[in-house]
Amino acid sequence: MKTSANTDAKRIWIGLGIAFLAVIMLIGVCGGIGAFSYAFTKGFKRAVEGSRTPAEPVYRTPSDDELLGFGQQLQEQLVAGDWAAVDDQMDWPAFEARTSAAMTTPARRALATGGVTGMRSRGFSVVMNGGQPNDSLFSFRGVFPRDGVSRLRFRRVARQGGFQFVELLVRARPDTDPRVIDAWSINTGEDLSSTLAEALGGVRAANPSLLRRLGGQRNPWTTHGEELRRAQTLMADGRAEEALALLDALPQVMRDSRLVSLLRVKAAAATAPERYAAVLDEVAALRPDDPAVLVMLIDRHALAEQWAEAAADIQRIQLFLPDPYLDTVQARMEERAGHVERALTLIEAAQTAEPELLDVHDVRMLIALRQGDMAVADRELGILIRRFNVNAEQLAAMDGYAQIRALPSFATPAP
Repeated sequence: MKTSANTDAKRIWIGLGIAFLAVIMLIGVCGGIGAFSYAFTKGFKRAVEGSRTPAEPVYRTPSDDELLGFGQQLQEQLVAGDWAAVDDQMDWPAFEARTSAAMTTPARRALATGGVTGMRSRGFSVVMNGGQPNDSLFSFRGVFPRDGVSRLRFRRVARQGGFQFVELLVRARPDTDPRVIDAWSINTGEDLSSTLAEALGGVRAANPSLLRRLGGQRNPWTTHGEELRRAQTLMADGRAEEALALLDALPQVMRDSRLVSLLRVKAAAATAPERYAAVLDEVAALRPDDPAVLVMLIDRHALAEQWAEAAADIQRIQLFLPDPYLDTVQARMEERAGHVERALTLIEAAQTAEPELLDVHDVRMLIALRQGDMAVADRELGILIRRFNVNAEQLAAMDGYAQIRALPSFATPAP
């Protein structure tokens, strides 16, 4: 089966809150060691000598029609898997200017240049597809305001479970078509340029001369940069316990930073469930309204089978990012919590807004099974099999789905 419905409901949200952060780690944003090393070690001196604050390009704001046309074009490229075309949609010089805006010294501006160079080498498509280019369902949701600025919202649902929302800031130079200059993600709760700028503190351990140039043994990001780099290496090697121990030993000012907080959760997620829960609760208490933390809490509560709490987490997210897919996620949790009427209301709203959403029919079937309405359950199972190519045998093997074996549509072969 090729959808999120084939994943055990208890495990469907594992890693939701850290999925995007993991991708950023892979391309070197969090710490900047991997993909950026070449740029820093080979080009640092030249970059520093010639570095100055990049002039932010002169933009024009695209019209609503242009924004919609750009979003639809990008949607087609994402669905087709045309990653080269997706990569061309990013205005990297403009992104570098936004990343460098707060950099006050040539050395730090050079660092930003190296960071953006490393990201560019991996491509904008990595930001959009989450490192899983063949395992996602993309949906362009339209133009929405964030902080008073219109952005293009995209939803990505991984076929094996998990979601991501990205909102693209799009501008056009006077002589060019619209291009992306930044991207906000629900799993980081901020623009990519801000994530990169914050992560530059950890990059300072890339080599000793860089440490000296960026100055000062009193700066904790300088004096403890090696521990941060080592923790990331351990995480990449699957040694999460050791990585978490290093992160936990960092000075409090670093532990309280958003970057290290999220890294601690990522490391803890690969340790014992109790440890993961303790770290996530600590970070949630520190950052109760952080969008990234809210997404992680869904994972935390679902793993503990605290379905009502998981539903409440999603409801809080919907306050600033309403979406029919999130209605289905909340409905799934409400159904597990025994709140059948509430789940049914959410599913009906989702079906009205987006009737072709697979999860609408999946959750509606679960609600019908709980209510004993086998006619509706059979209807929804038939839709899942015929329209979405669901494998009924695989579905029946999942927790909570055994009853579908008694439905007439269970014997219907997928087309």
